[in-house]
Amino acid sequence: KGVPHIPHVVAHGDVDQQKTVARTSFPDLFEPGEPSRPFQHYYIVFREVGRRLTDFRTTHELVNAIKDAMKAHQVAYDEAKILHRDISSGNILISEDGKSGFLIDWDFSKPVVDRETPRQHERTGTWQFMSAKLLLGKATRHKRADDLESFFHVLCWVLLKHGPHSLTATKVVERLNQNYDYVMISEGRSIGGTHKETSLRSRAMRDPEM
Repeated sequence: KGVPHIPHVVAHGDVDQQKTVARTSFPDLFEPGEPSRPFQHYYIVFREVGRRLTDFRTTHELVNAIKDAMKAHQVAYDEAKILHRDISSGNILISEDGKSGFLIDWDFSKPVVDRETPRQHERTGTWQFMSAKLLLGKATRHKRADDLESFFHVLCWVLLKHGPHSLTATKVVERLNQNYDYVMISEGRSIGGTHKETSLRSRAMRDPEM
């Protein structure tokens, strides 16, 4: 479908005798009594080699890589009818020359379909970057808007953890825990995203100490 800013596959295939059962730190993400799903280990080799997003050299390089990843996401959704569903700092790479970015790891992607509820109860993504609605359990299924919100959280998280600012190391840890790592158990389910939702509702993420 001509999706830009994704790596080109050189080789791929199943890894022999490497079938496993899914494990998760949040067992409540699946309904009680649901059978565990087997997963086959799979290898894939790409032509391109990139740097981690957190290894950006300038903020322009960082923002440009995220912009390219968002373009890949847009074309994949609009043209190929595929939703990524795991936008995270680890799934966006910067090209070696720093001029472009790549959106990788489409393992959790699914075809875009018009249904009100997911076939299997789950929340897909990396906890720190999942949308507020998914973390709070308010979303019935993973939508395009959830991925777009995740891009925003990736930018904020990377800048907070690795960008130039005046916060002390202690304050950085406090902000990361408050906004991205916070988890509470409610009725047997892991819940988060409270501070994300508050910030989004106020349409600002201001910090007077930064």
